[in-house]
Amino acid sequence: LTGDAGIGKSRLVYMLKQHVANQPHTCWECRSLLYFENTALFPLTDLFQRLLQFQGEDTPDEKLGKLEHALSQYRLSLEASVPLFAPLLSLSIPESRYAPLNVTPQRQRQKTFETLVAILLELAERQPVLFIIEDLHWTDPTTLELLNLLIDQTPTASMLVLLTCRPTFQPSWSHRSYLTEMTINRLSHTQMEQIVTRLTDGKRLPQEVLQQIIDKTDGVPSFIEEITK
Repeated sequence: LTGDAGIGKSRLVYMLKQHVANQPHTCWECRSLLYFENTALFPLTDLFQRLLQFQGEDTPDEKLGKLEHALSQYRLSLEASVPLFAPLLSLSIPESRYAPLNVTPQRQRQKTFETLVAILLELAERQPVLFIIEDLHWTDPTTLELLNLLIDQTPTASMLVLLTCRPTFQPSWSHRSYLTEMTINRLSHTQMEQIVTRLTDGKRLPQEVLQQIIDKTDGVPSFIEEITK
């Protein structure tokens, strides 16, 4: 889903989530942030901290326990998966409980990718998965590499991957028949008037004021809402 800032990408994501809210599914929703565009796997680590419900008062041992409990829900070996995920969440691992991985950083990254994809595919076996990453233009290279791997798996899984970005983003993955790119264009004059009328509960603004709103907002929905308010 491609479009300029404020054009309505996040609103469409919200409407899709509302549309499927009453249907059985699992939703993993991630967002990239400008400040973390060079932090490896930030969208996923941020998601895991929310899924694991880490609290400020949790001790490191309590956080590790939450991670172990979450990973035990999948067909994974804790001995192999905990040492992969703990560093992503800045958790230290007691050597008495887990042996070091003893693999190269490149192999550790690949194993992390494979484990993340395995978790998503296992979730998709149980019920449909909606996997969302917003603002790809701020997504770190490691997460984009993971997406390459995940996109290869989606045609055979009960999964919808929804990605949003600004037009400046150029994906590294090549075109595939099962990928659909949707571009959100700026609103027409008539559509802009409709939004203004809806926001003013039908009260008509002076034509000069309406024209100023239209001129200043250039067809961007969020700008129209803010200036009208």
